[in-house]
Amino acid sequence: MPFSYLSTQQFKKLCQQKSLVELKNLNHRYGDLFEKIGQNETNIYNQITSIDDEITTIQLKIDEANVFQEQARAYRQNILDNLPSGRTEKRSVLQIVTYEFDYTQLAMQEKLHKLKYQKSTLTQRLNRLSAEFRTCVQELRIVNAVIEEKEHNLTTLKQPSQN
Repeated sequence: MPFSYLSTQQFKKLCQQKSLVELKNLNHRYGDLFEKIGQNETNIYNQITSIDDEITTIQLKIDEANVFQEQARAYRQNILDNLPSGRTEKRSVLQIVTYEFDYTQLAMQEKLHKLKYQKSTLTQRLNRLSAEFRTCVQELRIVNAVIEEKEHNLTTLKQPSQN
């Protein structure tokens, strides 16, 4: 995207001012640029895939923890609904069913949030690279059209005139 700051017409005019050799060199540089963009896209896509796998794993763990907590809540509620009538017995049972907050689930939620943010950021970068690729393709088409035009003009000039 070396010339993205120029309009299509400005870029075409710039190309027409360059020599055929300069245009062919520019054409070759686009090949390197496409390779670099392709590598970056592949790297980002692989990172997104890895993050997706991690998100799935963490989400499954969170879902399992939610099921376990719901079962534990139902068990505690069942015990509380069937408390013995004696005060000492009640106290003993209540100590058994005391609820403790699960900080690992909170940590998993936080990790999940961070991963989703990373995925969003990478997706935006991938979209920008795709836009850059499309712009470079448009520029390359212009370069190639001007090269063809200049080569055609050269062959026309070199042909002997027919009388």
